[in-house]
Amino acid sequence: MNLNSKVDSREAMEVSEISMKSVLLDLIQDRFLKLSKYIGLQQSLKTVSINMPAMKKAVYHVEIK
Repeated sequence: MNLNSKVDSREAMEVSEISMKSVLLDLIQDRFLKLSKYIGLQQSLKTVSINMPAMKKAVYHVEIK
């Protein structure tokens, strides 16, 4: 294996890792958008409100720790 192929291989791994992170971020954003229907954040009061009945009706498992 020559130096160029090692560099190409490393670059391919970096591109693959970036692609995976991008897909994961998209999934997280999608999940957050769905959950934002049920969860309200009030930064000024530092509070979180959760509509538990609606989340349970939407078949989300809710666990508070």
